[in-house]
Amino acid sequence: MASSSSTSSTNLFVADHPVGVESRVQEVIQLLKSRQSEDPVLLGIWGGGGIGKTTIAKAVYNEIHRHHFEARSFLLNVGEVWKQDNGEVSLQKQLISVIRSSSRRITINTVESGKRILQERLPRWKILLVVDDVNKKDQLGALCIRRKWFGQGSIIIITTRDHDLLRWLQVDHVYTVNAMNDSESLEATTQALIIYFLFLQERFYDVFLSFRGKDTRERLTSHLYTSLQNAGIYVFRDDNEIQPGEKISVYLLEAIRQYRICIVVLYSNYASSNWRMQELEEIMKCRRRWGLVVIPVFYEVDPSEVEHQTGWFGDGFERLISRISMRNDMRRNWKEMLLEIGGIAGFIFPNSRNGNEYIRILVEHVKSRLSQSGPFY
Repeated sequence: MASSSSTSSTNLFVADHPVGVESRVQEVIQLLKSRQSEDPVLLGIWGGGGIGKTTIAKAVYNEIHRHHFEARSFLLNVGEVWKQDNGEVSLQKQLISVIRSSSRRITINTVESGKRILQERLPRWKILLVVDDVNKKDQLGALCIRRKWFGQGSIIIITTRDHDLLRWLQVDHVYTVNAMNDSESLEATTQALIIYFLFLQERFYDVFLSFRGKDTRERLTSHLYTSLQNAGIYVFRDDNEIQPGEKISVYLLEAIRQYRICIVVLYSNYASSNWRMQELEEIMKCRRRWGLVVIPVFYEVDPSEVEHQTGWFGDGFERLISRISMRNDMRRNWKEMLLEIGGIAGFIFPNSRNGNEYIRILVEHVKSRLSQSGPFY
């Protein structure tokens, strides 16, 4: 059933990227604060469809629902629920459920019996109540939304497209939701474009090509990148230079998680870079957690040297750990990570001779993996 009744101190979900909501919420709260007594306050939020009435009501509810109310309820989509089988009684039951004085089961068979219970119990409670998307007087009548039925200190908020309903109800305040101003419209449009761009970006690249430095760029990775692109494979090439000591970008860490395959080019000087090791750590996490396919390319380095940190590869790793402050557990984790990637069946490029043939085989392998359906493991 498309309804909701919040009865706890839990916040309601408002929106992923709300624009202009906070200023409107504060305007509504100022109206509520302007009351001169402890009499119940009725406030209407009025505006056209899709303009943000429910979003504002949820945000106001989140802001004030912890303020010493004895009961609280948010009845969502009242107009839609009303049209469902037994919808009137269902709404009454939701409201009654938050003003029960005992756990005794209450039976409601008709709208009239529900009204009698509400009229008897509502005046005893200080309640925060939001009645969302009301479009008929009958709905207000069935839920006893009249000032005389509510206890001292209660706040009742009604969202509607029908201004006449609010006039009939004699609410204390009407908050009119206007369209966004130019600044808010620009912000909303910008956010929408960013979200759309990220949506496309998540699906645009197939392969993350991880390498660093001049050691491999000219002799291998530029050629590999071009060959993958020519094969119709969308590749993100991570070859930006970075200043010594700079930490890996959170954006790059987030980006790694979007790809289906990651090709890691390992070479003799690879493990001497803190940046490269951080990136590899994130790549291997994605392999363990989400099944990212990791394809190591051992360029002029033996896999066993990577596994056991020996030879020139091991010398580079020792230079790194002597240069930076590193906890013992971090050093152990990195050694285990190198052991793991060194043991993955990858591609060995012993030298630049026959490089074209090695690259052709690697590209065919990547195409084959991408053609597989479902997640990779």
